[in-house]
Amino acid sequence: MRIRYHELLFQHYWKTNNPLLAKKYAYKITNTELSPKKICRIYHNLALCNLYTDYRTSMEQAVKAYEAAEKYSLKRWAAIIKNHTIPFIAAYHLQTEKMTTPDPIETAHLAIADKEFTKAIAILKNLETWTPFQECYMGAASKNIRLLENAHHRFIHELGDQFFALLPKHYLKRL
Repeated sequence: MRIRYHELLFQHYWKTNNPLLAKKYAYKITNTELSPKKICRIYHNLALCNLYTDYRTSMEQAVKAYEAAEKYSLKRWAAIIKNHTIPFIAAYHLQTEKMTTPDPIETAHLAIADKEFTKAIAILKNLETWTPFQECYMGAASKNIRLLENAHHRFIHELGDQFFALLPKHYLKRL
C-alpha cells in the first residue's frame, strides 16, 4: 500500500507541476523492490519529470527505462520509450542529431527542432483532430500564438495536466 500511495503522490505532484516533490516520491519508489513493469514506468515518468530542468538527466532516466523494458522483454514499453519518449526529449532540447522515429508526430516534433517547419506542418495538417501535444507542435511549426495558447488551455482543462501545460508556453518563448 505504501508503494501505491507513493505512486499516487508522485503522479499528483508531477501533474500539478511540483517536480521536486514528485521526484522525492519517485526515488522512494525506485528504492523498493518493484515489478519490472513498475521499474520501467517509474524511470519513464522520471525522464519526463526532468524534461524542463536537464537534458542529460532526462535522457539518462529514459535510457534506464528503455534498458529495463528490453531486459524484461516489455516490448510495448520499449517501443513507446524508443519511438516516442526519447525523440520527444531530444526534440524539446534541440538535440536531434541522428535522432529518428517511425512515429509521424514525433517526426514532426523533431522537424520543428531542426527548423524544418514546412515538413512539420505537412505531417500535422493531415490529422483529423489534434491532441494538445499535436496542437502545440502545429502552433510551434506555424508560429501561431493562438494554437499554442489553446494547447496550453487544453492541457489544463481537458487533461488536468499543469506540467505539460508548460510545453506550449516554452514554445511561445522560442517564437
